[in-house]
Parts: sequence; structure tokens; C-alpha cells
Amino acid sequence: MIPSKGRCGSLPLLATVSLRETLRIGRLWALSEGEPNFMTISRTPLCLTVALLLLVACGDDVMATDSAVADATPDTGAADTGAIPHDGNLPDVPLPPTPTPWTPCTELSCPVDMICHASGICVIEVEGEPPGPSATCTPGAGGIPNWQCAGTDCDAIEAFEPVDGPGYEVYPMNGETETNRYRSYLRRDVRMLVQYATAMVDCQAAGWTDGNGGPLGLGDMSEADGAIPGTSLGMPGSPPGTHVNGLDIDTGYYQSGTANNRLGTICDHTDASGAEQYRCTSAPTTFDLWRTALFVGHMHVSPNLGRVVVDPAVGPPIESAIVALCTSGYLAGSVCTDTSIKYVGFGSEPLLFFNHHMFIATDAP
Repeated sequence: MIPSKGRCGSLPLLATVSLRETLRIGRLWALSEGEPNFMTISRTPLCLTVALLLLVACGDDVMATDSAVADATPDTGAADTGAIPHDGNLPDVPLPPTPTPWTPCTELSCPVDMICHASGICVIEVEGEPPGPSATCTPGAGGIPNWQCAGTDCDAIEAFEPVDGPGYEVYPMNGETETNRYRSYLRRDVRMLVQYATAMVDCQAAGWTDGNGGPLGLGDMSEADGAIPGTSLGMPGSPPGTHVNGLDIDTGYYQSGTANNRLGTICDHTDASGAEQYRCTSAPTTFDLWRTALFVGHMHVSPNLGRVVVDPAVGPPIESAIVALCTSGYLAGSVCTDTSIKYVGFGSEPLLFFNHHMFIATDAP
């Protein structure tokens, strides 16, 4: 079933996009992030390609069948949501190479320092406890902002300001300048949630010795009118239905042994022959698990969090680390029993293109 309402109301348009155009979408996303990667593209039928793209944009809200894809027609959903339509026209860019078909791991097939998870994906192993005590951190005090937005303008799409705050930095990327951050607009309530989560990490992990301890780098959001970043230049950098209306944001991972926590790969992403695989193929070398898990956990304070999409190699470890953070008192609430972390698509295949950033989607209240 392809939904006709909600934030995914405009996504049936994807059903009319050819395989070549779908691959171009992935290539555009890769170009926009400065990395030779793209999100999961099915290696077989077009219906699966469309379904996987829909999954990342809509999470569990969508299931696509062969007949639904074949019969679908473009629908902007404007009557229901006011969502910005996208016509699917993409510049002619080189197609990326196809990664090696995925097969589930076995106990002996994973690289050094990785284990075979129940999902069939090689992941890093979580050992020990959080690397230090938690400071007393209270929302609304000590520089930690409240995450809850009050008033009638919480859906206003605004520039993410200030650009530097407790635990985060909004830096120019993908053609932006210090005076023209055209890709960095977010809904007010989503901005407040991100500012809260980064400030909590900055406060609670202040005494930790692991990681570089720097602010989290924030990447693509939306343009000022709610369009996909790059649309104003004729080159939207993300698939239709994502990064629209100020609801979604890309962030880096918290890292260790690096100068910052900006968007950038945290691992090797090629196979033994050197072929690009668009996901971690060995244990991440610069990944700060505990701060990343703490940030993801605090994002769950909002019931409007839709999903946090991460590289498959770090998805299960983040889930395990969140449990440990709950046990240690860093986190509380529903995140301690259920998370919205996504790292596999239809058929349990690992999602691609997230070895250098997290994709966070929220839902309009």
C-alpha cells in the first residue's frame, strides 16, 4: 500500500521514476555529501528499488507491492499536507557502480573486531559501560534548552540559528557560505529538539575521556521554502519526499581521533577488491559509540521523532549502548524499551550510504 495522507503523501511519485533516474537520485545524494556513496538501491526489480527509497523516507508507514508500483501515478499530496511537490527531473550525472550483492554473515565471515549480528550484518561489539559518570543536567537550566515548542508558530521553517551552540555546529557545506546557508533551514520545533539533544550530550559527557569531545556537525536540512536542499540551483540533493518542509536533518557521527564531528566516513567502505560497497565493510575506526548513542537516545524524547537511519555496522551497537545508558541513568523514558533506529530495508538488506552521516526524520504533529 502506498499512503495518500501524512508526510508521505507525495511519495507515489517515486513509483514513476525509472531505474536510471533512481540511480541518479543516489548519485546526486552522494555528490551533495562529498562522498562516493548512495542509499540502498535494489539490485533487482524496480519495485524493490522504489520500496527501499520509500522505506527510508517513510519508515514503517509504507509497503509497496508490484501492482501498487505499476499503477501509481504522480501525486504531490498538496491537498492533504501542503508538502512541496517534486517533479523527479534530475540532471544527467554518471551512474554509480553497483555494489556486490549482499549475503548474510556467518560466525566466521566478519572482519576482525566485528561480530555477526542476528540481522545477518557484521557489527562492532559493545563492551563495557559508558566511559565516565554523568553530570547533573536539567533541561531549561545550565545552558540546556527546553525541547518542547510552545505557541502557534512551531511549524515555522527558519534558519538554524545560532550556528554555534552547546554541543553543535552548523557549518557551510555543499556550496554554502558563511553568509548564505541556503541548505540549513528547519522547523522551529525540530531545531529545538536537536539543540536540546546536543546540549544534553555536551553536558552529560563533559567528563568523558573517549572521543574528540567536539560539537556535532549538522548537515543538510531544507531550503528556506521547505524544498530539498539544492532545488533552488536545479539540483536537489536528496530523493523526493526527504528533506522537505524542515522535517529532516543530516548529522555527522560523534567521532574519536578526528578534528571534529562533521559529516565524514567513519570506516572503510570497499570490499577486498577495492569495489565501493556504500556501507562500512570493516570495524569503524573513528566512531564514538557512546556519544552517538546518547544523542540518538535524547532525540527520542519527542514523540514526533520518526526514525534515525544509520550505517548497519553501528545500528545494533547503538541500540545496545542505549540500553546501557538507560541502566546507568543517562537516559530514561520510552527509548529504554523501544527505539526508532533503522539500518536495514526490505528483505533485511543493509541500508547503504550512511557510513558518513545519520539521517533523522521527524513527523509533523
